[in-house]
Amino acid sequence: MDVSESDRQNYPFLYRPSKGYVFIATYGRSGSTLLMKVLNAIDGACIRGERGNSLSPVLRAISIIQTESNFSVRRNEAAKPRDERSPHWQQIMGTVDDPWYGAEDVDPGRYAKLALDAYVRTVMIPPEEVSFLGLKEISFHEVGSAFEANMACLLEWFPNSRIIFLTRDIAQVANSGWWRDMPYAAVEKRLQDANARFEAFQFDHADRCLMFDYSQFAEGYEGVLPLFDFLGVSVAEDVVTGILSKKLSHLQ
Repeated sequence: MDVSESDRQNYPFLYRPSKGYVFIATYGRSGSTLLMKVLNAIDGACIRGERGNSLSPVLRAISIIQTESNFSVRRNEAAKPRDERSPHWQQIMGTVDDPWYGAEDVDPGRYAKLALDAYVRTVMIPPEEVSFLGLKEISFHEVGSAFEANMACLLEWFPNSRIIFLTRDIAQVANSGWWRDMPYAAVEKRLQDANARFEAFQFDHADRCLMFDYSQFAEGYEGVLPLFDFLGVSVAEDVVTGILSKKLSHLQ
């Protein structure tokens, strides 16, 4: 991805990672903390933990400003010489007679970069030197119809970004942790829907998204190699084996 020197200067935190971004999208008790640990074994990587799905509203705002027709139609009209605009827009654009007064001046690209630069700086908090930066989130899919647009914004506006969709056997998930307090049928439906959305989005963006299942951890080093191949990196086998052999206290 070509990055202008102006963007690097104006949005230094957003463009800090030298190799881009890696996001883990999943649900609770899928093994996301273990995946986060494996990815953090990559030289220079900093993959943060959950942030309460706080990134989704930012992505949603970017998507609205970028695609909402009341913004886009005004931007398109404003780009024309005044005498080439329709009489309607000649009359109200830029005046308080327009219910979307001033919307034509909103720059979606500038907003996206400013908002994400602030998010990276203050919420993801990157080290001074970082190869891959990212986070894991168990609620990306819990935003209704905005999920696909949010994920598309994530790929568009985070430089060289990639998404790993982590899944796990539904019965194993449903019988673990706080899922036990929910009816099995409700958990099953919720996770089936999440898996279907992950798979559909990955299918449409296969070059930048990867499906990974918790069962692959049981295969040891060979099982996680697809992660490293996807990112174009390598990690020593003994390092990975050490991570996979250590039980996580929050799952006990």
